[in-house]
Amino acid sequence: MPTVTADQLYRFICANAEELDGEVICRASLWAELERRGIPRGPERQQLRVRLVKELEARGLIKRTHPRSRRLLLLNPDPALLNRVSKESHERFIDRMAFDSIEILKVPTHGFQHDERGTRSRLARLDAYFRSNVLDNKRFVCSSWRQCEGSISPGSTFKEGQLSHVGKHYDLESGGQDLRVVIVGQEVAGKGKPRTTMDERYARVHDGSGLTLRFDGDGEHKRRNPHMRGTTLALRTIFGLPGTDHSTEFLYLDEESVHIFDCFALVNRLLCAAHLAGTSTGKSTKTMLNNCERHFQATLEILEPTIVIIQGIKVWKWSKNVLVPVKQRTENLFECELAGRRVMVAPFTHPSAWGPDRWDSPQSAYFTEIVRPTLRRAVKLATGSLP
Repeated sequence: MPTVTADQLYRFICANAEELDGEVICRASLWAELERRGIPRGPERQQLRVRLVKELEARGLIKRTHPRSRRLLLLNPDPALLNRVSKESHERFIDRMAFDSIEILKVPTHGFQHDERGTRSRLARLDAYFRSNVLDNKRFVCSSWRQCEGSISPGSTFKEGQLSHVGKHYDLESGGQDLRVVIVGQEVAGKGKPRTTMDERYARVHDGSGLTLRFDGDGEHKRRNPHMRGTTLALRTIFGLPGTDHSTEFLYLDEESVHIFDCFALVNRLLCAAHLAGTSTGKSTKTMLNNCERHFQATLEILEPTIVIIQGIKVWKWSKNVLVPVKQRTENLFECELAGRRVMVAPFTHPSAWGPDRWDSPQSAYFTEIVRPTLRRAVKLATGSLP
């Protein structure tokens, strides 16, 4: 069966590009081009078109102006490939790319930089801690295992060793100030598997929920659960990304398109979970909370967050021994101390909470009136925009 590569499709896009209102765009039909190349009509052609466009977007070569638009914006193309753009336009295009003051066609940076070496070092230290104290590959080594499992109530299940998610672009800077975001939940939901490594958690959060699922489901992709929808809204607020469309969930760091789920850490207060059998109802015990506090503290001390979002009022109560409140900035924003470091902590309800406290929708009152303004203020305080 014939096939088409992303590079072949990109050459077609460039060959049919034109300048419009100072931008280089392509309005030619990709569907017709795939048909011309012998790709049969039907789901296979549609799936191939979607996959190739996403690959080119991820490589920072093109950007859709709207999810349903046929118009593609070319990002930093080679002028030599632009057959339909006039010589004068070529020269204007090159001039625009030559001056830092005009960046219309450059990939947007959103004002963030990534400390790649810092993240690699942090991941290595956290991995070493977990291997020595919690989970060494698939061998559970926590010294409190039996005591914690023995404390759960009859009819509950115990799943041990569910490690944290840390994005590969966790260490960010904004305006010369560190920006490291940690979101804290209680525990992994009832469907979570025991003995989950950091790599497995990354695959589930970034590859699964981030890249495979969507904020709003469509015909090809399922919808994220309420927890991750709320997480998406929180991260969008911090990174200044409005909307809910999947194509706008990416930051451009060092000319690389990076999903926001690769730019934060998801840490649970408990690395083991107890649930009422067959449900997601958490049944953790005081013994579990006390024993796991040392792992929670070690994790945060290694991650050194500048902003922490707490998902759940009880989780905030259980976190205050580690994130020690020093000054209350607003009703939902605290300046805390973590191992001698200043960190802004924003405790909220869980995104899936019942009634008016739910915030998995951008239209929910709790999100618009509490979460969003609180996080905007947290960013300003964390990055030095506010004293």
